[in-house]
Amino acid sequence: MAMKESSYWIADAYAAVVLTRSLLGITLPEPVGKEASESSALQNIFVKMKEPCIPTLAANSNRHRNRTAIGMLNLFLGWTLFGWLVALLWADTDNCEN
Repeated sequence: MAMKESSYWIADAYAAVVLTRSLLGITLPEPVGKEASESSALQNIFVKMKEPCIPTLAANSNRHRNRTAIGMLNLFLGWTLFGWLVALLWADTDNCEN
């Protein structure tokens, strides 16, 4: 599979940051105060729910021809690091609709 030149570099950079942060166990500092911690808790929940979906979101935004298969791979094997990486690399291949 040939890798394409990604015009979606923000998504690729975000995926690299998320992967590095999760592998190194780096967490962001929490804001001070009850209201700040409630809003940051909701943000953390949203981000944690969105992180596993990055390959599926990338395939959909690139209009990949196999986006359904990538989504199914991500759904069933995305919880493993290997399955998530395979789905991410597959979503980044040059097999997109024009």
